Amino acid sequence: MKGRKMKAPLRVFFADLAHESYTGIYPAGLVFPLGIGCVASYAKMKFKDAVSFQLFRDPVKFSAEFLKAPPPIVGFSNINWALRLSYAYIERIKKLYPETIIILGGPNYPDKEPWKQLNFLESHPLVDFHVVGEGERAFCDLLEKIIEYGFNVKKLKENKIRIMGTHYTIGGSLTAGEKAPRISRDDNTPSPYLTGMFDEFFTGTYEPIVQFARGCPFSCTYCTEAQKYWNSVKRISLNRLEEELDYIAKRLPNKELTMHFADANMGMFKEDTDVFKIVADIQKKYGWPKRINASLGKNNPDNVLSAVSQLEYGSLWFSAAIQSADPEVLENIKRKNISTDKLIDAALRANEYNRGSNSEIILGLPGDSKKAHLFTVKSIVDAGISRVRMYVLAVFYGAELDHQDYREKFKLKTRFRILPRNFGNYEFNGDRFPVAEIGEIVVESSTMSYDDFAYCRYFDLSVEVFYNDHYFLEVKGFLNSLGISMFDFILKCHELTMEDMPKDLKEIYDSLHHNTESEMWNSIDELIQFIAGDGNLKEYEKREYENSLASLRAIGIWSCAESIHRIAEKSLKQLLIEKKINDEQLNLYVSEMIRFSLWRKNNLLETKMSYEDEYHFDFTALDKNGYNVNPLKHKLNNATKYRFWHEKEVEEEMLRLYSEKESHVVGLRWILFHSLGAKPANYYFRSFRVI
Repeated sequence: MKGRKMKAPLRVFFADLAHESYTGIYPAGLVFPLGIGCVASYAKMKFKDAVSFQLFRDPVKFSAEFLKAPPPIVGFSNINWALRLSYAYIERIKKLYPETIIILGGPNYPDKEPWKQLNFLESHPLVDFHVVGEGERAFCDLLEKIIEYGFNVKKLKENKIRIMGTHYTIGGSLTAGEKAPRISRDDNTPSPYLTGMFDEFFTGTYEPIVQFARGCPFSCTYCTEAQKYWNSVKRISLNRLEEELDYIAKRLPNKELTMHFADANMGMFKEDTDVFKIVADIQKKYGWPKRINASLGKNNPDNVLSAVSQLEYGSLWFSAAIQSADPEVLENIKRKNISTDKLIDAALRANEYNRGSNSEIILGLPGDSKKAHLFTVKSIVDAGISRVRMYVLAVFYGAELDHQDYREKFKLKTRFRILPRNFGNYEFNGDRFPVAEIGEIVVESSTMSYDDFAYCRYFDLSVEVFYNDHYFLEVKGFLNSLGISMFDFILKCHELTMEDMPKDLKEIYDSLHHNTESEMWNSIDELIQFIAGDGNLKEYEKREYENSLASLRAIGIWSCAESIHRIAEKSLKQLLIEKKINDEQLNLYVSEMIRFSLWRKNNLLETKMSYEDEYHFDFTALDKNGYNVNPLKHKLNNATKYRFWHEKEVEEEMLRLYSEKESHVVGLRWILFHSLGAKPANYYFRSFRVI
């Protein structure tokens, strides 16, 4: 390659590789490679026919194409869920073709700490250059320098040429160019869709992803996009967005695929109302997208709801990612949330629009504690949000949370784990090798002990089992009519579960215990050794997916309904005693309400099974009122018999989704969470009528 003459187009491969475990669980869970697509289309505009690009998501296809005709330059995305996979291929490429120029680029790279940047590059010595910040201009400048130096990387580095937006090492020292200025993203900036760069990905497997606004005005310390560099928000034009969506919709062979937005705060800005108007028009014109995945803004809920309400029913839930409701935690992470009153109002309005709502929280943030975590969950539950999504705190390169002084200030202690669904066994030129991505998780801090961390994890599972998706809507309405918080019910259920755990529920909580205790490693080196061990990943794969909160919730809903309902009944009756409203008629209602709920939810996969039972309350009227009324006003003079059965449409969909998966647990979870156009859990409950 030394002294290479530019006659035929310079061939460049860009790879944004996805793990096989991810693709195996999701038949349509891979998104188009937006990042490398944007960089490639921008570089193509600048270099025209002098350079040709090939883009890859599939490791198998990448291996085959590389070995067929190795290109002189290969660029890999550096994201935390694919770095080890990319580097495994880099090692094998360099072994066969050592002159291949390897470039990394992406957010998974230290920020503001040169010693840590040097350490990262020296621990990945086969990487020739790392692009930092926005990639379009930086890559073009780097490529110009590579060409200028006749592809002689050694000479370029020896001269310690500072290249805008590029870092590299030479002789144990770091050479770091300043980040490239952000691009304008006006209509002169090429689109990877409209230029045809993505045409090969319209296979019916890959899901489209677009980005209207790039950048984030917030400074959350756990996020890589909180750097000042990203604080200004750059938008493409509405016309450009409409052209992209129209282009996608015309070419998408599978109209069931989800559409993704890469924006950080969708719906929060005034322009987003027009964005969702365009999406709504595309929905009417093409019958797509039926489901939209977007990170909605945490502020300005009025604008978010106004924007989202234009979309077809069920295509996008209202979400409010508050992360924590504790004032001290919020100050520590440089974040401000909307008030609880506004959150409650937004949730109520989302319900009026017949749209589900969810909120995200993170366990273990600096300043978090058992008390603060429970307060955050209570705030969300009391707001009426229908699904609480609970995560552990991950440490990312590039986030302030990763800075050494920040770690020391809050005495953060971490463990390491295999990232969910990001592992597999691969092959390159006859060499087979296991790879798993590793994440760093905060499990202890100056304000949270490890025991409290573990308690909160178990409590979060109880939130999944006894609350999420308003699984006990009947209970929620009843307690609301009495002025009792649904959170008190969840906490009571959790306490009773911990005191006297039924065998089937014990298996679920034991699985979470195993996940927490046995699959988080104190040493990253020991975890790396485990990954490399013969057959270890295969064994890990059998249990990994089953031990997540979402999977354990699915097992609970489908398989443990009787135990869940027994605990719920006991909890309600204890609450009535504690609140000094223990009434014989209310106790009768609780017993009948729990039976009514159970027959709707018991043995859900037994779709041919129906139940009949007698009640002294008018549950038809109670259901119409969301159970949020005094049940004694609907007491019947005579017992009435009800029948419970699955509607044929629901039965067929549930069995179809379940049969798509070989694993029992994956099938259960697939119905609840990852089916195309997933519906809330109550869609699968039995219907009922008076007989």
